Amino acid sequence: MSEDGARRTLPRRDWLLLPLVAVVTAALFLIIVEGGSRLVWPESKDEVCAYNPLRPKPNCVSRDKAAEGPWVEARFNECGYRGTGSCGAVNAGTARLAVLGSSTSWGYLVPFDDVWSMQAAREITAKCGRPIDVQSLGGFGDLSLIAARTPEALALHPQLVALVVAPFDLFKLPDGGFNPAHALIPRPDPPTVHPGLMEWAKNFMTDSRAVEIAQHYIFGNPDTYVATYLHYGDRAAFLRPPMSEAWQERLDVLDEAVGYITARLAPTGTPLLLVYAPPLVQADLLADVKPAPGVDPEAIDRAIAQIAKRHGALFADGGDGFRSVRNASNYFYRAEGHLNSAGQTLLGRTAANVILADAPSGFCPGPAQ
Repeated sequence: MSEDGARRTLPRRDWLLLPLVAVVTAALFLIIVEGGSRLVWPESKDEVCAYNPLRPKPNCVSRDKAAEGPWVEARFNECGYRGTGSCGAVNAGTARLAVLGSSTSWGYLVPFDDVWSMQAAREITAKCGRPIDVQSLGGFGDLSLIAARTPEALALHPQLVALVVAPFDLFKLPDGGFNPAHALIPRPDPPTVHPGLMEWAKNFMTDSRAVEIAQHYIFGNPDTYVATYLHYGDRAAFLRPPMSEAWQERLDVLDEAVGYITARLAPTGTPLLLVYAPPLVQADLLADVKPAPGVDPEAIDRAIAQIAKRHGALFADGGDGFRSVRNASNYFYRAEGHLNSAGQTLLGRTAANVILADAPSGFCPGPAQ
């Protein structure tokens, strides 16, 4: 039979059915892979207690989980803080640390006992013998909203206020520039937007558990992860001095925020501790990856240290802790991006060392040993 004859023997309906069978088979395969991934690596990051950006719901308990981590119970006290206990007055002889910042500051997806502030408090108590009460006011807001909560932190009568920042806190600048007063004005919910096909596909890939699992293992290779991240354009520009115009603008907003906070702490004599939490790419570079040409993994640390110095704040450089570790990715939820318990512990040790080196008298009554 000729080739033309063989082609004519294929019924017309098969020209539709065969591609359809291929598409359905591929879809079923994706559903099985995605469903199996979600079964093996469950995740719950809704944070039901965080019902608005300002503060989690008071007296609320939630169970959250990164796909890469354990189930975590997050308890919030009567003020909506993650704290050692009540946000009321502390017992005589107990010092208080009030923490400002976004998700890293209060230990998103990490047990509270493992959060940097609790780790630092334990080390300070061990050295100085004074109990430390921790009250974390963190939420999910920008620098304007974070700074606007300074009076709230002062109302707790702390001996030290800490502000935690990470590069992803600076990616999105406050609308209209730094303006704490404007940040507290309630805003209507944005209109609901129904995504198109391309946006739906993008969201599916972003939320895919199978993709997240793949990223977890791929990002465990520092050479691969760093090489990939350095192609992210603006998101990686903080690693390439001199700072781009966009990143300089972000640092200027941080400078305004630190100045605003320290000015309000000054009348009470309460010091500010500025804590910098590095992302995975920077930790990889500091730990065991040869820097690429034009890359300086410590450029942003120095810039933020200068901001702290300019406003008389203490500075804890979280990057310091990664200079002596191997496999920096083990200290992060690699695909999700936040520090895990090991990373929070490392950050807490760095902060404790800074506090003990120049300890407020309310924390260490007498020279630190």
